[in-house]
Amino acid sequence: MINVEFYCDEAGRLGYVDQPENYNGEFTLVAGLVVETHNKLKIIEFCDYLANCFGASKANGKFHITDLESNQEPLRNEVFHFLKSENIPLAYGANYFQPLHLEYIKQKQINANAVVEMKAKGIGLSKNISVFKKNAQAEAFYNFYSKAMGCSLYAFNKPVLGLVKTDRIDSKVYEEYSASIARYHSLNSLRPLQGRHYDYQTGEVHNFGVSVNVQTEDPRFKLLTESRGEIEIIGSNVSILSDIVANSLNHHLLSYVSNSGFGPLNSIDAIDGYPLAEQILTVGQKSMDLSYPYPVA
Repeated sequence: MINVEFYCDEAGRLGYVDQPENYNGEFTLVAGLVVETHNKLKIIEFCDYLANCFGASKANGKFHITDLESNQEPLRNEVFHFLKSENIPLAYGANYFQPLHLEYIKQKQINANAVVEMKAKGIGLSKNISVFKKNAQAEAFYNFYSKAMGCSLYAFNKPVLGLVKTDRIDSKVYEEYSASIARYHSLNSLRPLQGRHYDYQTGEVHNFGVSVNVQTEDPRFKLLTESRGEIEIIGSNVSILSDIVANSLNHHLLSYVSNSGFGPLNSIDAIDGYPLAEQILTVGQKSMDLSYPYPVA
Protein backbone atom coordinates (compact mmCIF):
# COMPACT_ATOMS: atom_id res chain seq x y z
CA MET A 1 0.00 0.00 0.00
CA ILE A 2 1.34 3.43 -0.99
CA ASN A 3 1.36 6.14 1.67
CA VAL A 4 0.28 9.64 0.63
CA GLU A 5 -0.22 12.51 3.06
CA PHE A 6 -3.06 15.01 2.67
CA TYR A 7 -2.47 18.23 4.61
CA CYS A 8 -5.65 20.28 4.99
CA ASP A 9 -7.12 23.29 6.74
CA GLU A 10 -10.55 24.93 6.91
CA ALA A 11 -11.94 28.36 6.13
CA GLY A 12 -15.32 30.02 5.85
CA ARG A 13 -18.48 28.92 7.68
CA LEU A 14 -17.95 25.89 9.90
CA GLY A 15 -20.36 23.89 12.01
CA TYR A 16 -23.80 22.31 11.61
CA VAL A 17 -26.40 23.45 9.11
CA ASP A 18 -29.40 23.86 11.43
CA GLN A 19 -28.85 27.65 11.32
CA PRO A 20 -29.03 29.73 8.08
CA GLU A 21 -26.16 31.49 6.35
CA ASN A 22 -24.89 34.75 7.85
CA TYR A 23 -24.68 36.49 4.47
CA ASN A 24 -25.59 35.69 0.87
CA GLY A 25 -23.20 33.20 -0.69
CA GLU A 26 -21.52 32.12 2.54
CA PHE A 27 -19.54 28.93 1.95
CA THR A 28 -17.36 26.34 3.66
CA LEU A 29 -13.91 25.42 2.40
CA VAL A 30 -11.39 22.66 3.17
CA ALA A 31 -8.17 22.90 1.19
CA GLY A 32 -4.60 21.69 1.27
CA LEU A 33 -1.85 19.77 -0.45
CA VAL A 34 -0.95 16.22 -1.44
CA VAL A 35 2.48 15.13 -0.19
CA GLU A 36 4.25 12.09 -1.60
CA THR A 37 7.27 10.37 -0.05
CA HIS A 38 9.77 11.85 -2.50
CA ASN A 39 9.00 15.48 -1.58
CA LYS A 40 8.19 15.15 2.12
CA LEU A 41 11.70 15.93 3.44
CA LYS A 42 12.01 18.97 1.21
CA ILE A 43 8.66 20.27 2.49
CA ILE A 44 9.68 19.78 6.14
CA GLU A 45 12.96 21.61 5.56
CA PHE A 46 11.18 24.48 3.82
CA CYS A 47 8.66 24.84 6.66
CA ASP A 48 11.49 24.83 9.23
CA TYR A 49 13.06 27.65 7.22
CA LEU A 50 9.78 29.58 7.28
CA ALA A 51 9.44 29.14 11.04
CA ASN A 52 12.92 30.56 11.60
CA CYS A 53 12.64 33.29 8.98
CA PHE A 54 9.27 34.61 10.12
CA GLY A 55 9.83 34.21 13.84
CA ALA A 56 7.28 31.56 14.79
CA SER A 57 7.26 31.70 18.59
CA LYS A 58 4.86 28.82 19.28
CA ALA A 59 6.17 26.24 21.72
CA ASN A 60 5.47 23.37 19.31
CA GLY A 61 6.74 25.23 16.25
CA LYS A 62 3.29 25.51 14.66
CA PHE A 63 2.20 28.89 13.35
CA HIS A 64 -0.40 30.44 11.05
CA ILE A 65 -0.36 33.36 8.70
CA THR A 66 -2.89 35.20 10.86
CA ASP A 67 -0.40 35.02 13.74
CA LEU A 68 1.73 37.59 11.92
CA GLU A 69 0.78 41.24 12.27
CA SER A 70 3.16 42.06 9.44
CA ASN A 71 5.06 40.09 6.80
CA GLN A 72 1.94 38.20 5.76
CA GLU A 73 2.46 39.02 2.09
CA PRO A 74 6.17 38.01 2.05
CA LEU A 75 5.26 34.73 3.79
CA ARG A 76 2.47 34.05 1.30
CA ASN A 77 4.79 34.81 -1.62
CA GLU A 78 7.44 32.43 -0.25
CA VAL A 79 4.89 29.64 0.04
CA PHE A 80 3.41 30.26 -3.41
CA HIS A 81 6.86 30.23 -4.98
CA PHE A 82 7.79 26.98 -3.25
CA LEU A 83 4.56 25.18 -4.13
CA LYS A 84 4.92 26.28 -7.74
CA SER A 85 8.60 25.43 -8.09
CA GLU A 86 8.13 21.98 -6.54
CA ASN A 87 4.82 21.44 -8.39
CA ILE A 88 3.04 20.28 -5.23
CA PRO A 89 -0.50 19.07 -6.05
CA LEU A 90 -3.33 20.90 -4.29
CA ALA A 91 -6.95 19.97 -3.65
CA TYR A 92 -10.00 21.64 -2.18
CA GLY A 93 -13.64 21.02 -1.46
CA ALA A 94 -16.17 23.81 -1.07
CA ASN A 95 -19.91 24.05 -0.62
CA TYR A 96 -22.45 26.81 -0.12
CA PHE A 97 -23.89 26.78 3.37
CA GLN A 98 -27.48 27.85 2.59
CA PRO A 99 -28.47 24.93 0.30
CA LEU A 100 -27.43 22.47 3.01
CA HIS A 101 -29.43 24.44 5.57
CA LEU A 102 -32.53 24.51 3.35
CA GLU A 103 -32.24 20.76 2.73
CA TYR A 104 -32.14 20.23 6.48
CA ILE A 105 -35.22 22.42 7.04
CA LYS A 106 -37.05 20.56 4.27
CA GLN A 107 -36.26 17.17 5.83
CA LYS A 108 -37.17 18.45 9.27
CA GLN A 109 -40.62 19.45 8.00
CA ILE A 110 -41.09 16.11 6.22
CA ASN A 111 -40.31 14.30 9.44
CA ALA A 112 -42.64 16.52 11.46
CA ASN A 113 -45.49 15.92 8.99
CA ALA A 114 -44.88 12.16 9.12
CA VAL A 115 -45.02 12.17 12.91
CA VAL A 116 -48.38 14.02 12.86
CA GLU A 117 -49.81 11.78 10.15
CA MET A 118 -48.80 8.54 11.86
CA LYS A 119 -49.96 9.77 15.25
CA ALA A 120 -53.43 10.35 13.76
CA LYS A 121 -53.39 6.64 12.87
CA GLY A 122 -52.41 5.64 16.38
CA ILE A 123 -48.75 4.99 15.55
CA GLY A 124 -45.87 6.83 17.22
CA LEU A 125 -42.67 7.67 15.34
CA SER A 126 -39.33 8.93 16.57
CA LYS A 127 -38.61 12.37 15.06
CA ASN A 128 -34.89 12.49 15.72
CA ILE A 129 -33.37 13.90 12.53
CA SER A 130 -29.76 14.19 13.68
CA VAL A 131 -28.69 12.03 10.73
CA PHE A 132 -29.83 14.85 8.41
CA LYS A 133 -28.16 17.67 10.39
CA LYS A 134 -25.01 17.74 8.34
CA ASN A 135 -21.76 19.35 9.34
CA ALA A 136 -20.77 21.78 6.59
CA GLN A 137 -17.10 21.36 7.39
CA ALA A 138 -17.35 17.58 7.06
CA GLU A 139 -19.14 17.88 3.71
CA ALA A 140 -16.36 20.13 2.40
CA PHE A 141 -13.77 17.73 3.81
CA TYR A 142 -15.45 14.82 2.00
CA ASN A 143 -15.13 16.77 -1.25
CA PHE A 144 -11.46 17.55 -0.52
CA TYR A 145 -10.63 13.96 0.42
CA SER A 146 -12.44 12.56 -2.63
CA LYS A 147 -10.33 14.67 -4.95
CA ALA A 148 -7.02 14.04 -3.19
CA MET A 149 -7.57 10.29 -2.86
CA GLY A 150 -9.16 9.94 -6.30
CA CYS A 151 -6.18 11.51 -8.04
CA SER A 152 -3.77 9.44 -5.95
CA LEU A 153 -5.53 6.22 -6.95
CA TYR A 154 -5.51 7.28 -10.59
CA ALA A 155 -1.81 8.16 -10.49
CA PHE A 156 -0.57 4.99 -8.74
CA ASN A 157 -3.28 2.48 -9.72
CA LYS A 158 -2.54 0.72 -6.41
CA PRO A 159 -4.18 0.82 -2.99
CA VAL A 160 -3.38 4.03 -1.14
CA LEU A 161 -3.23 4.84 2.55
CA GLY A 162 -4.31 8.48 2.75
CA LEU A 163 -2.79 10.03 5.87
CA VAL A 164 -4.82 13.17 6.55
CA LYS A 165 -2.90 15.80 8.52
CA THR A 166 -4.94 18.57 10.08
CA ASP A 167 -5.06 20.70 13.20
CA ARG A 168 -7.51 22.43 15.53
CA ILE A 169 -10.51 20.13 15.20
CA ASP A 170 -12.49 18.85 18.16
CA SER A 171 -13.42 15.23 18.83
CA LYS A 172 -16.83 15.55 17.15
CA VAL A 173 -15.39 16.95 13.93
CA TYR A 174 -12.72 14.23 14.07
CA GLU A 175 -15.52 11.66 14.11
CA GLU A 176 -17.26 13.41 11.21
CA TYR A 177 -14.04 13.38 9.17
CA SER A 178 -13.51 9.69 9.94
CA ALA A 179 -17.07 8.95 8.83
CA SER A 180 -16.44 10.88 5.61
CA ILE A 181 -13.41 8.73 4.85
CA ALA A 182 -15.37 5.53 5.54
CA ARG A 183 -18.18 6.84 3.34
CA TYR A 184 -15.77 7.35 0.45
CA HIS A 185 -14.12 3.92 0.64
CA SER A 186 -17.09 1.67 1.38
CA LEU A 187 -19.73 0.60 -1.09
CA ASN A 188 -21.95 -0.04 1.91
CA SER A 189 -21.13 3.30 3.49
CA LEU A 190 -24.70 4.55 3.73
CA ARG A 191 -25.61 3.97 7.36
CA PRO A 192 -28.94 2.20 7.85
CA LEU A 193 -31.77 4.61 8.45
CA GLN A 194 -33.03 3.53 11.83
CA GLY A 195 -36.19 4.43 13.69
CA ARG A 196 -38.91 3.10 15.92
CA HIS A 197 -42.68 3.14 16.08
CA TYR A 198 -45.09 2.24 18.81
CA ASP A 199 -48.75 1.49 19.10
CA TYR A 200 -50.67 3.88 21.37
CA GLN A 201 -53.26 1.23 22.20
CA THR A 202 -50.99 -1.73 22.98
CA GLY A 203 -47.87 0.18 23.96
CA GLU A 204 -45.74 -2.12 21.80
CA VAL A 205 -42.52 -0.66 20.41
CA HIS A 206 -40.95 -1.87 17.16
CA ASN A 207 -37.54 -0.89 15.78
CA PHE A 208 -36.94 -0.76 12.05
CA GLY A 209 -34.13 0.06 9.65
CA VAL A 210 -33.46 0.42 5.94
CA SER A 211 -30.03 -0.15 4.40
CA VAL A 212 -28.51 -0.44 0.92
CA ASN A 213 -26.01 -3.11 -0.16
CA VAL A 214 -24.22 -2.60 -3.48
CA GLN A 215 -22.21 -5.35 -5.19
CA THR A 216 -20.01 -4.86 -8.24
CA GLU A 217 -17.04 -6.52 -9.94
CA ASP A 218 -15.65 -3.25 -11.28
CA PRO A 219 -11.87 -3.25 -10.51
CA ARG A 220 -12.01 0.48 -9.77
CA PHE A 221 -14.25 -0.16 -6.79
CA LYS A 222 -11.99 -2.98 -5.61
CA LEU A 223 -9.09 -0.53 -5.62
CA LEU A 224 -11.22 1.96 -3.74
CA THR A 225 -12.26 -0.44 -1.00
CA GLU A 226 -8.73 -1.79 -0.56
CA SER A 227 -7.50 1.73 0.13
CA ARG A 228 -8.14 3.58 3.38
CA GLY A 229 -7.53 6.81 5.19
CA GLU A 230 -6.43 7.89 8.66
CA ILE A 231 -6.53 11.26 10.43
CA GLU A 232 -3.87 12.84 12.58
CA ILE A 233 -4.08 16.19 14.35
CA ILE A 234 -0.62 17.60 13.84
CA GLY A 235 1.39 20.09 15.85
CA SER A 236 4.18 20.87 13.40
CA ASN A 237 4.92 23.97 11.39
CA VAL A 238 4.22 22.06 8.15
CA SER A 239 0.59 23.09 8.71
CA ILE A 240 1.54 26.61 7.55
CA LEU A 241 1.32 25.39 3.93
CA SER A 242 -2.28 24.17 4.12
CA ASP A 243 -3.13 27.22 6.23
CA ILE A 244 -1.95 29.60 3.52
CA VAL A 245 -3.57 27.58 0.72
CA ALA A 246 -6.94 27.57 2.51
CA ASN A 247 -6.64 31.24 3.53
CA SER A 248 -5.71 32.50 0.07
CA LEU A 249 -8.21 30.30 -1.76
CA ASN A 250 -10.95 31.46 0.60
CA HIS A 251 -10.24 35.09 -0.30
CA HIS A 252 -10.18 34.21 -4.01
CA LEU A 253 -13.50 32.36 -3.86
CA LEU A 254 -15.13 35.23 -1.97
CA SER A 255 -14.47 37.45 -5.00
CA TYR A 256 -15.57 34.72 -7.39
CA VAL A 257 -18.90 34.23 -5.57
CA SER A 258 -19.62 37.95 -5.75
CA ASN A 259 -18.59 38.35 -9.40
CA SER A 260 -20.23 35.16 -10.67
CA GLY A 261 -23.55 35.53 -8.90
CA PHE A 262 -23.11 32.38 -6.78
CA GLY A 263 -21.51 30.20 -9.45
CA PRO A 264 -20.35 26.58 -8.81
CA LEU A 265 -17.56 26.65 -6.23
CA ASN A 266 -15.71 23.58 -7.53
CA SER A 267 -15.63 24.59 -11.19
CA ILE A 268 -12.70 25.57 -13.39
CA ASP A 269 -14.13 29.09 -13.55
CA ALA A 270 -14.04 29.29 -9.75
CA ILE A 271 -10.24 29.09 -9.62
CA ASP A 272 -9.56 31.16 -12.71
CA GLY A 273 -6.96 33.75 -11.74
CA TYR A 274 -5.90 32.01 -8.53
CA PRO A 275 -2.07 31.95 -8.46
CA LEU A 276 -1.88 28.19 -7.87
CA ALA A 277 -4.78 27.22 -10.14
CA GLU A 278 -2.69 24.97 -12.39
CA GLN A 279 -1.80 22.70 -9.46
CA ILE A 280 -5.34 22.09 -8.19
CA LEU A 281 -6.56 18.53 -8.74
CA THR A 282 -9.87 17.46 -10.32
CA VAL A 283 -11.39 20.90 -10.43
CA GLY A 284 -14.39 20.39 -12.71
CA GLN A 285 -17.96 20.92 -11.53
CA LYS A 286 -18.51 18.19 -8.96
CA SER A 287 -21.39 16.52 -7.22
CA MET A 288 -21.62 19.08 -4.41
CA ASP A 289 -22.30 21.84 -6.93
CA LEU A 290 -24.84 19.73 -8.76
CA SER A 291 -26.63 18.50 -5.65
CA TYR A 292 -26.61 21.77 -3.72
CA PRO A 293 -26.49 24.78 -6.05
CA TYR A 294 -26.96 28.14 -4.43
CA PRO A 295 -30.71 29.00 -4.29
CA VAL A 296 -30.79 32.15 -6.41
CA ALA A 297 -34.27 33.69 -6.36
